[in-house]
Amino acid sequence: MRLATHRPTTTRLAHRKILDLRNRTGDRVECLDGSVWITQDGDPRDVILGAGESFTLDRPGTALVYALEDARVDVQQPKVPAMPVAPAGLGRLRALGLAPRSAT
Repeated sequence: MRLATHRPTTTRLAHRKILDLRNRTGDRVECLDGSVWITQDGDPRDVILGAGESFTLDRPGTALVYALEDARVDVQQPKVPAMPVAPAGLGRLRALGLAPRSAT
């Protein structure tokens, strides 16, 4: 499981530069400006994105985003909904000091 990080998600790529994305299955790559070519390990497809287009990485391993011209891309992790905690689990979390105590 990947934890959310607070790193910048928008990257500027000069013509012919490469953005190396490792183990990012499920991440969405959006081309904001310019155009890019995306290739993934073991994938025979060539994915070309122009401004306003996006692609979701669907293979494990490395994906390369190559700037066909000066480009700006945004890479977003998928949104994962919060899972509810069963009442018994919440009690154990409180005992460990990992959940707030209820107001009484």
